[in-house]
Amino acid sequence: MKLGISVWNNKISPVFDAAQTLRIFEIEGVRVEFKRDVDISSGNLVSKASRIVDTGVKTIICGAVSRQLSLFLKNHGVKLISWIRGDIKKVLNAYIKKDLLVPDFFLPAHPGLKKKQTI
Repeated sequence: MKLGISVWNNKISPVFDAAQTLRIFEIEGVRVEFKRDVDISSGNLVSKASRIVDTGVKTIICGAVSRQLSLFLKNHGVKLISWIRGDIKKVLNAYIKKDLLVPDFFLPAHPGLKKKQTI
């Protein structure tokens, strides 16, 4: 499965809409293989979303995301795990261990602080 993570300074980009890089990994069980970094910095929101869909990612881990971008991606079969923060390696390891959705990785305004999100 292809997983995308929005990146800023080796951390989750705090606002996905403003992210410049989508780091793509291939995940098989607990095996993780870095594939490539994709530049998603230019163009409007629709062209950014189209570029993301064209990568073939099935799931994206990101920070805050606008409703427009979220709906576009979801309508194109991309699952979002949003409102996440932290170091890329730690977030990736937590995702693999199915231990990502804990407050340590939540942005301060994460809706999951009120209710639990599921992967």
